[in-house]
Amino acid sequence: MRPFAIIRAIGIGGLGTAAAIAAHGGDRLATDPLWLLAGLAGALIALAASSSCWRLVAAAGAAPPPLPLPLLAATLLGAQLGAHAGLQAAGAPSHRAAAGTLALHALLALAAALLVRLLERKAGRALRARATLSPMVVEIRRRAPRAIAATRSRPPFPVGGRAPPEPA
Repeated sequence: MRPFAIIRAIGIGGLGTAAAIAAHGGDRLATDPLWLLAGLAGALIALAASSSCWRLVAAAGAAPPPLPLPLLAATLLGAQLGAHAGLQAAGAPSHRAAAGTLALHALLALAAALLVRLLERKAGRALRARATLSPMVVEIRRRAPRAIAATRSRPPFPVGGRAPPEPA
């Protein structure tokens, strides 16, 4: 499932970018449209990647094993580091308060990792539900044409008793 791994990496990069923008932008996210646009771009990339991953997983019928949570958090921290370098190269100001900035980045990476894990679990549950439901749906579809044909051959009212009177 090579495309899945590539798209997952793009999604992690988008989440890391959105987290780095949130850490650096702070309250400017609400006032400066450029910061808001950059944060939205990262979030939209992550959303598009997760949507593509779901389509691949649904088509394959099975999901690859989830990444371990510490590895996922470290990967998201690395994505934030890359976004941080890009922000610095673009001339974005550094953090307003130096104390706690690394902790803020780590907290945002952990929150994004937990979000990814939650989405992976939901996808796994949905696939298991689909796998259990699939045989029942096939059986219903197999029986449906015969059941519909049987009801169409009967009149909608009970037949029996005597015939209607003949016209005079």
